Amino acid sequence: AVDNASLSDNSSNLTNCSNVCSDQSEQFGRSIVDIGCDHGILAIALAATGSYQTVMGLEVSERALQDGAINNQIRITNFILKERASVNSGDNIRFGDNEVRNLSRNLQFRLSDGLKLVNHGEADAICLTGMGVITMIDILFCASTEHKGDVAEIERVGCKQVYAQPTNSRPRNLVKLYDSMATAGFQPRDERIEYLSSRWYISVQFSKVSTSPCEVVLPGQILTKLPDQNSMTKIFMEYVQHHMNWLQCEGMKTQLSKEDRRWLDFVNCQPTLSP
Repeated sequence: AVDNASLSDNSSNLTNCSNVCSDQSEQFGRSIVDIGCDHGILAIALAATGSYQTVMGLEVSERALQDGAINNQIRITNFILKERASVNSGDNIRFGDNEVRNLSRNLQFRLSDGLKLVNHGEADAICLTGMGVITMIDILFCASTEHKGDVAEIERVGCKQVYAQPTNSRPRNLVKLYDSMATAGFQPRDERIEYLSSRWYISVQFSKVSTSPCEVVLPGQILTKLPDQNSMTKIFMEYVQHHMNWLQCEGMKTQLSKEDRRWLDFVNCQPTLSP
């Protein structure tokens, strides 16, 4: 059965993620892959935006995909359709003010461990949510053992864009992600932050800018440039202050990781973020 309370808690989170994913679709490609799609709610939302010709949900758990197939009409009703009681396969549905015809034509799901069942050219963009940074890095940068050549999966599929929303927004975890992406020639193009259910969620849009390693950009460099009136500015300031205080306390008890130290050095050099 669908946990409606849990779905409600996550709907804003997923809406923000789908918005980030659809904003630059025209420039960066027409196909997107949602890795670890679980019941498929984000993949459905992405298909409903109409921004991509092809949306593919990947999930390693067959049970999750089966449950998603059973529950999809309830989930679509709760997450996308406020005014309808049910949705049948191939129905025309509404997402906001936009009608999306025959959603099933541009939406598919595959039972896949990471990107293993994705071919080159099928993933202009990749979306990763609901997992930790280490898992994200393992999925994107593991060597492609089932295909020719010792190439990282993100390179093999020819991805141009990555959207990531880690479950843990601690600075050192984000720094590891940004470092890994820079090694593959990706830089952050957009950052967004939310505070939901007593947790911060940072969504990042990475764009392929080079075929070789590029300059590392630390987490928050885009958020620091937001105008004061932006609703995310206050949330980001609270995030920064909380983690600065927490890391300073941690530093008194144990040696901070190099990633945490780099982030603190960056924050302390930002006039708008210094206490």
